[in-house]
Amino acid sequence: MAFATTFEHYLDKAGEIGQYVIPAASAGYAMYNGDYAEAGLMCLMGMVQKAELVFLKTSFPTMRPNRTDSGSFPSGHTAGAFLGVGLLSTKYGLSLPACAALVGATVVGFSRFYNNHHWPLNILTGAYLGTMNGYMAGMKFTFY
Repeated sequence: MAFATTFEHYLDKAGEIGQYVIPAASAGYAMYNGDYAEAGLMCLMGMVQKAELVFLKTSFPTMRPNRTDSGSFPSGHTAGAFLGVGLLSTKYGLSLPACAALVGATVVGFSRFYNNHHWPLNILTGAYLGTMNGYMAGMKFTFY
């Protein structure tokens, strides 16, 4: 019983921390590679994404599985984590940093489901939203 409680605690902490660490590390990796515009756009898209999340959460109030509040749709933690995945996969393809970010973001999404904070649709929507915002940062808003 103690192991399950400890696992849930650490998984929850991984979700809390991963939503910030993954996009920050992604922007840092872009800066390391000299892609300063993408790193700046990553920060901008993070702010845009926060506005999108507030809009969606207030427009579509959905009760959480643990019944604590009605701000379940979409998952902001998952969206934040997948923001970094979108940038890295757009700029660097199937690279080691992009794969590591994908694994980390998946852990964040799983933590939100496992600890009863979100429904699967909330997590998938957050992952889609974050990936698309990261994609736009990586493409510098030019689609060709």
